[in-house]
Amino acid sequence: MELVYKHKKWDKQLQIDEKMWKELGGFSSVNNLNGVIKVQQLKTPVDRNYQLLYSACSIFYASTAKSYYLRNTEDLQSLYYTYLSSRSAILERLFASLYIRKGRKIFDAQDGIDQFDYHILQTIAIGQPLPKCIQGIDNIYIQLLNKDVQNVEKYLKSREDKAGSENIFGNKLSEIECKDIQMILQGDKVSLRNRLIQRIKEYRKEPIDYFEIIDIYATAMLKLARKYGMDIDIDVIEIPKLFFDKERCKINQAEIEVPFFEDALEVLKENGISWDE
Repeated sequence: MELVYKHKKWDKQLQIDEKMWKELGGFSSVNNLNGVIKVQQLKTPVDRNYQLLYSACSIFYASTAKSYYLRNTEDLQSLYYTYLSSRSAILERLFASLYIRKGRKIFDAQDGIDQFDYHILQTIAIGQPLPKCIQGIDNIYIQLLNKDVQNVEKYLKSREDKAGSENIFGNKLSEIECKDIQMILQGDKVSLRNRLIQRIKEYRKEPIDYFEIIDIYATAMLKLARKYGMDIDIDVIEIPKLFFDKERCKINQAEIEVPFFEDALEVLKENGISWDE
């Protein structure tokens, strides 16, 4: 079931990306994000729509990370933008929960729910700590990361009941994803490796616009497997070696942070949500 390191569509996608870069003078969505930031900049910190802002940031940063990685798999910018994407998504969910509590209209709520698990996996994939304010929320990947096996098993047993729940912090896993988690709990290294390889084979068959550039899911699952005593190696370009280098994964948060971060934390704190306390 082994794979070639880089499939033939990779270079084709790089050509397409570089052509767009030249024609647009940079990333295609940067002007849209700058527009959102400028609008929010004109408002006072308390009046900003942080949920809308961080939703836009998360999407842009994830796309930017992939573009950097496509050009150079050792470029730290791919790591930094993955970090910013995950930070933005966590803030987006915190403000969504706050706005719901206050009866304030929220932006594209379902998309945020559906994507939250992915952004938690981003954080795990790059080896960054999660803020303390979400450590105890009802999310199976956070529970798996924290070795809260009892709650992980509880979720797996009641997945069908939870599938239609209104948990704004994700947890809408497929049957296959649940099986992957079960393999980690059981220490089934061979089955998990084979399943992830099969997953990579399947998405490599997708049209060029849909294949993975940075496989966040597989990277995070390999990191989680390590926490449970399984060292699994899958040598493909979509799983960044950079993300497994602990020294290079160190991020200076004083230099790399999302827009209006301190203002956002202050608003959250005033409403009873402390980021890292």
